[in-house]
Amino acid sequence: MKNTIILEIKRESAKELFVTELSQIEEHLAQAVEKFTEKIEQEDDGNTRKMIRSKRKVQKKSENYFMTSKKTRLSKI
Repeated sequence: MKNTIILEIKRESAKELFVTELSQIEEHLAQAVEKFTEKIEQEDDGNTRKMIRSKRKVQKKSENYFMTSKKTRLSKI
């Protein structure tokens, strides 16, 4: 998988991310996590699975961050 996880988002404003943008990022991260999970399930070597899980962990943390940011933003509306 490439190092670029989040596709470029066209911004309407240079300030904050909108809820729709957060949703797009969250969806993309969820897809990345799913791809890592599939790779883990298909891999036979334990060391390789461990390496993939480490990469997936970073994506999951990012996904949780954006989910929390989205909920915080929605609660302010």
